[in-house]
Amino acid sequence: MKNILLFKSNSRFCCLLIIQLLCLPIFAFQQQSITGIISDVSGALPGASVLIKGTTTGTLSDEKGYYAIQANSGDVLVFSHLGYKTVEIKLINQPNIDVLLKEDIEQLAAVEITGGYYALAERTKTGNVTKIGTDQLQQQVIHSPMEALQGRVTGIEIEARSGLRGHAPIVTIRGQSSLRGIVVNSPLYIIDGIQIDNSEIISLTQLYSGTGVDPLASLDPSLIESIEILKDADATAIYGSRGANGVIIINTKRGQAGKTKFELQSETGVSWVGKFLKLMNTQQYLEMRREAFENDEVTPTPANAPDLLLWGQNGYTDWQKELIGGKAEFQKYQATISGGSDQTSFLLSGGIQKEGTVFPGDFGFHNNNLLANINHRSQDKRLQLNTSINYGYRKSNLFDAGIFVNNGIRLAPNAPALFDEKGNVNWEVDEHGNPTFDNPITGLVNPNVNRILSFHWNGQIRYNLFKDLYVGVNLGFNHAENDDKQLLYKKSSNPLYMSSSRSTTNQRLVNRRNLSIEPLVKYSLNFKKHKISSLIGTTFQKNKNTNKHLRGVDYFSESQVGNIALAREKNISTHNLIKYHYAALFARIGYSYADKYYLNLTGRRDGSSRFGENNRFGNFGAIAVAWEFYKESLAEETMSWLSYGKLRGSYGTTGSDNVGDYQYRNTYSQIRLQSGSLSSGGLVSSRLHNPYYQWEKNTKLELNFDWGLWKDKVILSTSWYRNRSDNQLIGMSLPSTTGFNSVPGNFPATVENTGWEIVLQTTPIQTSSFVWNSNLNLTIPKNRLVDFPGLESSSYAPIYEIGKSLNIRKHYHYTGINSGTGKNTYQDINSDGIINYEDQQVITDLSNKFYGGWNNTFQYKNWSFSFLLEFTKQKGTDPLVFFGTSGSSHNMPIEILDRWHISNPIGKHPAYTQNFDADYYDYIASDAIIVDASFVRMKSLSLHYQLPVNILHNLKLQQAQIYLNAQNLFTLTPYKGYDAQSPDGLNLPTLTSVHLGIKLVL
Repeated sequence: MKNILLFKSNSRFCCLLIIQLLCLPIFAFQQQSITGIISDVSGALPGASVLIKGTTTGTLSDEKGYYAIQANSGDVLVFSHLGYKTVEIKLINQPNIDVLLKEDIEQLAAVEITGGYYALAERTKTGNVTKIGTDQLQQQVIHSPMEALQGRVTGIEIEARSGLRGHAPIVTIRGQSSLRGIVVNSPLYIIDGIQIDNSEIISLTQLYSGTGVDPLASLDPSLIESIEILKDADATAIYGSRGANGVIIINTKRGQAGKTKFELQSETGVSWVGKFLKLMNTQQYLEMRREAFENDEVTPTPANAPDLLLWGQNGYTDWQKELIGGKAEFQKYQATISGGSDQTSFLLSGGIQKEGTVFPGDFGFHNNNLLANINHRSQDKRLQLNTSINYGYRKSNLFDAGIFVNNGIRLAPNAPALFDEKGNVNWEVDEHGNPTFDNPITGLVNPNVNRILSFHWNGQIRYNLFKDLYVGVNLGFNHAENDDKQLLYKKSSNPLYMSSSRSTTNQRLVNRRNLSIEPLVKYSLNFKKHKISSLIGTTFQKNKNTNKHLRGVDYFSESQVGNIALAREKNISTHNLIKYHYAALFARIGYSYADKYYLNLTGRRDGSSRFGENNRFGNFGAIAVAWEFYKESLAEETMSWLSYGKLRGSYGTTGSDNVGDYQYRNTYSQIRLQSGSLSSGGLVSSRLHNPYYQWEKNTKLELNFDWGLWKDKVILSTSWYRNRSDNQLIGMSLPSTTGFNSVPGNFPATVENTGWEIVLQTTPIQTSSFVWNSNLNLTIPKNRLVDFPGLESSSYAPIYEIGKSLNIRKHYHYTGINSGTGKNTYQDINSDGIINYEDQQVITDLSNKFYGGWNNTFQYKNWSFSFLLEFTKQKGTDPLVFFGTSGSSHNMPIEILDRWHISNPIGKHPAYTQNFDADYYDYIASDAIIVDASFVRMKSLSLHYQLPVNILHNLKLQQAQIYLNAQNLFTLTPYKGYDAQSPDGLNLPTLTSVHLGIKLVL
């Protein structure tokens, strides 16, 4: 909960701001004021946009249609309004320009998607590509680009898993396709045309337990122009093996031709835990403990019951509010300068962010970002040069938050203070000097400093050899460094282990480098009603990753902790160097006839160093067709209500090499033998060679139907897909006599993902001053294991079942509480009188049944209001099981009060016990722990206000906007845990956030 001061220690930012303000009069002097009225056939048109082409400088018309803008002679003004055709007018010393806008029923035709290697209009696409623009990004409080997609895009599931910033989310496009787990199903990430390594960075502590650090955490979402999600075979096959699990393309902002423009943005906000669990108070807790001892016929002693005999019996602390009830403050400052001519344009943007945490203490995150790009084309427009640099630096100062949250919130409500009178960690020792509880606050004095530096450079060269024949090359270099240091002080150790504990420094250094080169040739041909566009190119990619884990133990002084060189014992436990090489040849041919019939053919041959020498290359491809039937004469004559109609389908194959490096090779591990003062050793084989290890294959089929009705007031898109993944890359079991349990190989198991994706866009109200747009998306997925030869006799038998989802669990069937003993009971399926794994026959599918979102945007004059509701139908784990056995020395949810007792033989929960109950393991393996975790969440809410033209004119501003963005305001759910989106633990939940900001364009 760090108090962040404006411009503190940010002298560079202040200097930049001062320089910009000094330069402002120079640029203002060169401009002239343009005024006018914007109208339609019905009269004045409020809220119309006036933009200087090639820039983001603009204004809006007021309630009388009046506008005023500062521009230069030669600039092109772009007049637009939702539902109207855009008008462009070049300035030639006109002081007054009135504009009449006409209705436009072809709204989607203006949306351009890149698909990575080529650009096309939204309505002419043959593949499944969804685009999220900068306007939607600005309506959210997001700290990672993937957060922006939650609830907005069909077919993509994003689970944050924690409210801590920087966690790597689980991102899955159209379901889990591999038996190796959901993490290996990560999509391919492309930033400005260059692939990045999106694998998680493993942390030293449980701060990122089970997830790792998100490599995109240092990319500021405010620098993103658009995000595109590629899902089907037609869209992803051109990426070959890299696109097997879908592709996410991130395009950053670029400079545009026009006068030099300054943009300043300031944003502040606060985040907090929006929901707390209902736990026992002191009296309820103590009654539970006393009853547990009574049930076990055990006498409480200071050793086994300090909470009953040594601690105060009337004290109460709400540990949830004490430990995670703080406010995480946020501040951000961003400055951007852009402009240029028709030949050369540029953009330079830099910013800082600071954010605290909800934990007690001075912890938090600090981000710096820098984006710079230059675009140039020759005077004859034949040569184009583009280059971009994206730099990000992220530093977090935290601690072992995983243990802190789990142990902290379960503390007894009458537990002692966490710090003593001198400010030291309190262990509340007994008369023998032994601590009476395990203080979770020790993590606060054992800091973990994590630094992530990311550097992305890309360059593009294009040259027009002849008309419609282009040659070029894409160049890219990515560099990411992670320095993770954990300090463990002896003074923070439990006194019970003080004699054996030693101060320790752990440090992990990760260095990732990626170099890629892609030569390209593009050719297009148009004659009569025929249009052909083609592309051929190659990819050469080289990755080099290093990973070191250093450790220093035992220091002369606590002040030396952190410097491994000063430790008495020093070692390097890990030092890995991993190289990856990839090469590909790809081609694409697109054909259209009469702008109604479309055909797209894509092919790619990939080679990867991750496979055996006998199967290093793989071939992939796709075919797609589309028919815009609304352009047929019959439809035009008989369906006046039909403004758009399209059928499309695609089929193709992609592959996957996301299996890790060197899996097919013989590998060896070092062993050491020590006898007396002599030490010897050698190498022992740790993995067997498999030269036939090859590509996992993913076959994709999709059918799509799009409708546009009543001048696109209603747009409905429906897609059905079927993806089948076979030739699974898993560990194949071996007899123990070989000395190995398994060998990596391909198995003829088949996983299938099918589903429906539905998007409904409507414009219920559209007048000259008020517009309401609504977007509803729904995904109904289904995952199943189609085939697995020999499953019954394999080690996967307890996990999977033919015809069922990969996300199943096999349980005992819970039959309630034995009214005579107060114990849990389970169904004996085979009637052998024993409850064991053979009775785990109840199958629960934890996959989402459906999910989606409903987004609404309302525009009234200078005001814009939007909200997004995200919803999911799913099952999860009862949070009660994460608290352990009821009756032991930790707090519990109040639901446990309804327990079995001789006076309450119909209690819902078993009798209290202060001993570890072995039945607990049977209980958590039963279907009793599965609960409904469905939810509807107010994902985002946004209110923006654009200052009127007359105020902007008086302030000599081009644009001024004040905005309020909120995230996760409330959640409607029957789930009683912290976060229904991550119903599998006691992690810090997703935080509720409210941010207020201002953006000025000078």
